[in-house]
Amino acid sequence: MRKSGGRIRITVQLIDAASQEHLWAEHFDAEEKDVLGVQQEIAEQVAKALRVQMNTGERRRIGKRGTDELAAYEHYLKGRHLLAKWEPAPLEEARDHFQRAIDLDPTYAEAWAGLADRADIDAPLTRTAAPPPGWPAPRGWIGSSLLARRW
Repeated sequence: MRKSGGRIRITVQLIDAASQEHLWAEHFDAEEKDVLGVQQEIAEQVAKALRVQMNTGERRRIGKRGTDELAAYEHYLKGRHLLAKWEPAPLEEARDHFQRAIDLDPTYAEAWAGLADRADIDAPLTRTAAPPPGWPAPRGWIGSSLLARRW
């Protein structure tokens, strides 16, 4: 993906892993603010290139967004990238990115899941560590089951 002057260009390529044969490629251009919307178009075009038939539920999932806040999405992606490094400094930075995503969109479930994954790395195997400070109190049946566990 390249950004320039408020616009983005995303280049997608399909390459056969065994033969390294180039199967398909396409460029997608959009306004930077529309990057979340162009993802659906990319997924549909890739499915078409692979000759995959999607049912209505699959199409709906492709179109589903976790957030409409682009900056929150970018922080989430940065957090996931850093989380995958499994090194102390990037792990701390990952936590910061997930928190920034949550600050921008408190309803962004994927960002909360990223923060939980990050906290899980710190928790001992016995699960006796307390939940991270600032987490909302568990509610409903999920909250009851969580409170019944030894944190």
